[in-house]
Amino acid sequence: MEKKLAAVISFLLHPVFAPLISLFILLYSSTYLSLITPSWKQRIILIVALGTVFIPFSLLPLLYFRKLTEQVRFGKHRDRFLPLFFSTISYYFTYHVLQRLAVPNILQILFLSATITVFVSMLITIFYRISLHTIAWGGLIGIFLALCFRFGMVFTPWLTGITFLAGLSGYARLTMQAHKTGEIYAGYLTGFIVNFVLMFFLQ
Repeated sequence: MEKKLAAVISFLLHPVFAPLISLFILLYSSTYLSLITPSWKQRIILIVALGTVFIPFSLLPLLYFRKLTEQVRFGKHRDRFLPLFFSTISYYFTYHVLQRLAVPNILQILFLSATITVFVSMLITIFYRISLHTIAWGGLIGIFLALCFRFGMVFTPWLTGITFLAGLSGYARLTMQAHKTGEIYAGYLTGFIVNFVLMFFLQ
């Protein structure tokens, strides 16, 4: 029963949702981004959903049935390389579209950061089965802490919730025996460092 619950939590906190979560928080919290018109918000959300959720997810069964990966759930770290490679391309395309639309710079940096995070994950997964879940959630913590320190933005309630969900994600992956403890903590650290540094220094 505990493993089934952990599997549900693991899916709900899937790393593919992290860019959308960060986007929603920025667009609908008390920052200047909340002044963007509703129609523009919807357009940005649609672009991000297509580029970071629907396209990456749609590639999974295709790669599996073309026998380019052995498992849809990627039990082996080498099975993750091609999905992460194509996700990097899709993320970069999303970043490029947002750049061409001249969305606020903070959003451009956000998705450049997401693209680099996926690329770094792809490189690491060649030789180490790092947790992609905790990379994503560590990255979210890094993003919003960087914005707090860099611009004095207040995300305290959001950071509290994100930190709780980050811990829950790590717990779920350990309960499912999907990762060793070191792989979980390596994910948190990698995601946090990459995103904190990029969001803090590229603004």
